[in-house]
Amino acid sequence: MKNLAFEHQMVLDAFMKTAQYLASLPTHDDIWDHLGEVMIRFYGADLVGFAKRCHDSEVELHHLKPAAGRVSQELLKANDVKETVTEVLETGFLTWRVISVGEPHTVIFLPVSLGNETAAVMMVGHAATGPVSKELLNVYLAVAGLAGSTITKVTSEIELKRHRTRLEELVTERTLHLTRTMERLGVEIAERLQAEEALRKARDELELRVQERTGELMQANEDLKEKTRVAQTLLDALPCIALLLRSDRVVVGSNKKAADLGIVSGTVCYEAWTASDKPCRRCVALKVPHVGAMQREEIEVGEKCWEIYWVPINSDLHLHYAFDISDRKQSERELKAYAERLEFLNQELHEFAFVASHDLQEPLRKIQAFGSLLEATSGNSLTEKGRDYLGRMTKSANRMSALLDALLGYSRVATRPEPFISSDLSDIVQDAVSDLELAVSRAGGRVEIGPLPRIEVDPNQMRQLFQNLISNALKYRRAEEPPIIKVYGEVADRICTIYVEDNGIGFDEGYIDRIFKPFQRLHGRNEYEGTGMGLAICRKIAERHGGAITAKSTQGKGSVFIVTLPLS
Repeated sequence: MKNLAFEHQMVLDAFMKTAQYLASLPTHDDIWDHLGEVMIRFYGADLVGFAKRCHDSEVELHHLKPAAGRVSQELLKANDVKETVTEVLETGFLTWRVISVGEPHTVIFLPVSLGNETAAVMMVGHAATGPVSKELLNVYLAVAGLAGSTITKVTSEIELKRHRTRLEELVTERTLHLTRTMERLGVEIAERLQAEEALRKARDELELRVQERTGELMQANEDLKEKTRVAQTLLDALPCIALLLRSDRVVVGSNKKAADLGIVSGTVCYEAWTASDKPCRRCVALKVPHVGAMQREEIEVGEKCWEIYWVPINSDLHLHYAFDISDRKQSERELKAYAERLEFLNQELHEFAFVASHDLQEPLRKIQAFGSLLEATSGNSLTEKGRDYLGRMTKSANRMSALLDALLGYSRVATRPEPFISSDLSDIVQDAVSDLELAVSRAGGRVEIGPLPRIEVDPNQMRQLFQNLISNALKYRRAEEPPIIKVYGEVADRICTIYVEDNGIGFDEGYIDRIFKPFQRLHGRNEYEGTGMGLAICRKIAERHGGAITAKSTQGKGSVFIVTLPLS
């Protein structure tokens, strides 16, 4: 196959010969025929043809060369030739096609402009399928332009000759009307001068446009160089390997980090990167041409782990990013192992608390039962000190039983959860208030329930949370003022915030972290009853729902407990 490209000097010589040859043609010769001979003789074309649009809009092929050649006749009359000719006539842009008749030919379709419109198409064929060089296309486009100019010139000369002949006939025939003839001649001379002036202006305008276009192309070339420099600077600044690859994995561009690893233009990525003669087993380059969208993959090269992104630019070029995630992967493995160990220990802790609370309840019940029996049968015979010891023992056993019940409730938050369902928090709060109706009545207080949303929760655990918070508000009330407890909520940014507000004794916010820990109390048992587990259970429930609990308080003015829960 021939390569569709010529050396620069060869192209220049051929173009100069073409210009001289066409300039030397007599006006009566067939320009199309000579132009076909020129393309075969000077440019080595294997076939040449021309096409124009007829009055009925049909495309007519003419002056096919070689005229007797079967290939040229069949090739230039192939099905898609007329369609391509029509396209060039309509757009005025050159194009080329590979057409097979016998053997494949690369046919270049060039617009031939007469005046301001594309009047014809020159078809130049080479028995080759290689890529058409930009230089060759520019030369052929210039030849087509020269052909259009030559035809325009010949047409003008023919027209001028016709006028001259007509003028001579008028001089001969109308000698008696010399004055009128001279006036008409003057008019024709003026028209000619105008035409020449118009031609000169058109030539000057064309030269100006050529200069402007040349300047624009030079500026575009400089802009392209600057953009290329900026792009390379940006690639070098990326904290990863960046490559521009062909679909055959040959590198055509790389940044500094890639070059530091020996991955540079002209190398095959897997050869330079992994020192292998085969592509990576999980190489996503195989998937990108079919998917047509960005792909992500993680691969291991030696002791390194890489996160790779492929971004398709076209069917043959892809932008390749590779981030070294070895440290992140190691951290993820360590974090996963730590989480699994923590989950195991947490489960063991819950099981221990559950089993311990059950195992310890039995001896406590016996202590309570025998204490009551002792008091019933021998209470009168005991000394005052003995009765005091018995009372202390019974109170301690009751307190220990309450602590074990609280510990059991704390462990059940994680060991006996119910599935989340869509629930109206207003109904849950109302149920909790109903359970505490007697305590609210004895305290002489009231519970005000404001707007609350419907969200996905464990209803039983949320009921326990509200019971604990309302019970605390009733317990830590001020003696001089009846308790008023307000429960309300709001939703913003897919977060539900619930407020439980009271007018009780409050607490020092310096103890905010302490009050939510198990068995922590801010007051002595003689002042307020309790186990110190209520708020710890609330915190456990909130965290199981993916949320949190905190509080704001001022001593002597009350507290506001704030529970935040995600909507999903």
